Amino acid sequence: MQRLRGAVRVLVDATTEHAGDLWIDAGRVVDAPAADDLAGVRVDEIDVSGCVVTPGLVNAHHHLLQSGFRTLPATRGVPMREWLPAMASAYAAVGIDPSLTARTAAVGMAESLLSGVTTVADHQLNWPRPGSDPAHEVAEIAAAIAAVSRELGARLAFVRGTARDDAGIAAEGAEAIVETLLRDGHERGVTDDGMLQIAVGPAGVHSDGEATFRRLGEVAARHGLRRRTQANEQVDTEIALERYGRRPLDLLEEWGWLDESVTIAHLCDVTASEIDRLAAAGVTATHAPGCDVPMGWGVAPVAALHAAGVVVGLGTSGGGSNDAGH
Repeated sequence: MQRLRGAVRVLVDATTEHAGDLWIDAGRVVDAPAADDLAGVRVDEIDVSGCVVTPGLVNAHHHLLQSGFRTLPATRGVPMREWLPAMASAYAAVGIDPSLTARTAAVGMAESLLSGVTTVADHQLNWPRPGSDPAHEVAEIAAAIAAVSRELGARLAFVRGTARDDAGIAAEGAEAIVETLLRDGHERGVTDDGMLQIAVGPAGVHSDGEATFRRLGEVAARHGLRRRTQANEQVDTEIALERYGRRPLDLLEEWGWLDESVTIAHLCDVTASEIDRLAAAGVTATHAPGCDVPMGWGVAPVAALHAAGVVVGLGTSGGGSNDAGH
């Protein structure tokens, strides 16, 4: 065992069946050190007798920006077709920049950590209006959110999302984020210390067209990134049928977005045959009941998804739809 850089000894109740202390070095759980390994090393102790020690929870779908846009008028218990423009107007009135996104991310991350969530997937969909160098602005925002997460000690899966962005600008922004945050190398979009993962993800077929899905898919393939999107929410199915005459998953399959590298959030309105298609493709899913249920947007058939073999994670979605991210 390498010499400890600094250690935390978590004192577990010795009367339990699984007696034995937990050792943490530089943020990682390690084997109990020998006495020689502790020479000259500061050891902090935390007494958790009578408590349960578990791995951190994972919030598989969040919009951290919304932590600054809670309880807005015209956004509580309304149809999604009304909620989306109300939120968009609020974002436009304030203006998206690194300062705002860092502060809202800090609120959402701190709230997550206080409730035992140590990993958050942040689907960042909203960006500044295109300026002279939109790719640079996008990278600055991503870097600000990543820096806050690291400062607080949380793991971040940062998703370069889009909401009606130009397909070319979306792809350039994703490339800039990879260059800025993963410049020292990575394995499938994850930094060596495991604290940051980069992914790409349009908001959904209700918001982004085929060109955006394909361009971001190309970036993902080039850098080994995961892909995320949202599908079969109340408005997603409605707009897909109206605009394309087809359901969202039909479009995602045609555009190359149904495979094992893709995670889809919500899935409130899926048929039995669509569940089988998701399972066959190896797609993973995220259930966000804290958002979907109180807003009346539908309930994902989690039991049926599980029965078909689809892996389902839990997420909160953003505080703009449920007033919390815990």
